[in-house]
Amino acid sequence: TVPPAITGTAVAPWGLVVDQDGTIFMGGFDSNWAIGLPSGWLRKYSSDMVLLSSATVSPQGGISKIQLGNDGFLYACGEKYVGLTNGNIWVGKFDKNLNLISEREINTGGGFVDSSNSLALDKSGNVYVVGSVYEVVGGTNAWIGKFNSDLVLVSSVSMIGTLDGQGDTWDDIAVVGPYVYVTGEFGTPTYFPEGTGTVLVMAQYTKDLGNVISITPGDLSLSLIHISAPNDNVNTLVVSGGKIYAGGPFLKLNGSTFPHLARFNESDGSLDSAWYPSKPVGIVYSLTINGGKIYVGTGGMLARFNEIDGSLD
Repeated sequence: TVPPAITGTAVAPWGLVVDQDGTIFMGGFDSNWAIGLPSGWLRKYSSDMVLLSSATVSPQGGISKIQLGNDGFLYACGEKYVGLTNGNIWVGKFDKNLNLISEREINTGGGFVDSSNSLALDKSGNVYVVGSVYEVVGGTNAWIGKFNSDLVLVSSVSMIGTLDGQGDTWDDIAVVGPYVYVTGEFGTPTYFPEGTGTVLVMAQYTKDLGNVISITPGDLSLSLIHISAPNDNVNTLVVSGGKIYAGGPFLKLNGSTFPHLARFNESDGSLDSAWYPSKPVGIVYSLTINGGKIYVGTGGMLARFNEIDGSLD
């Protein structure tokens, strides 16, 4: 299923979630730097992909990811600009009618831009947010924060992953049992000696964020997903039925040509080369799986595919 194009200037539908009734919620931003800063938005669609309602949620920033909590509220994260050069990490809580319940901004005090890329929730209602922060030591560092359901920051930790401290960020996050898994990109590696350029890595934290359990590629299945070239990163990861679905601007994964969307076996990280969506997709910003269907958010399109064979639903 492909509905009418999502309209807007430089539309980026980063957030995508589907509730138990099949209602689709999307979040992102419309950007036109010639006339002003980006505007963040939330949109609500019926199961038939008919637009039901929309809301501007951050007039000077954008939404990077949304999740639906067990409490029935939508949680969103992103960036809120402070002028043209600075920005804060932003987290918001909404009801299903897209009304803002509460929000929080975080600035680490280093100046320039702090931003969040993704979030995940545990069964206790805690909200884990990942992104990057600009700090006095290390420059741009990867950051993860833990909030309670009222969006009060409980704990946070940043990590310097490169020699120059530039371009370090956590991009996506998943909570599984007692652990928090994060995937991200790092520039000139120190911890990750795989040559210069952007490197996709995976780490595992305890839920209190007190310890990094693992930081080396290769000992977690998700770290076996490799990018083909600098900046061809993975925007989003979802795991379902023993399969890992990866979406982003990449054109190759594990040496094979799979533009923007691919599936891997969770057990060993091998590419599932027999699976691919029947309709080509552009750069994938967001993925979610519900009821055997894969919902894909790209620049200007929302599509739905069958999880089993990739056919257009």
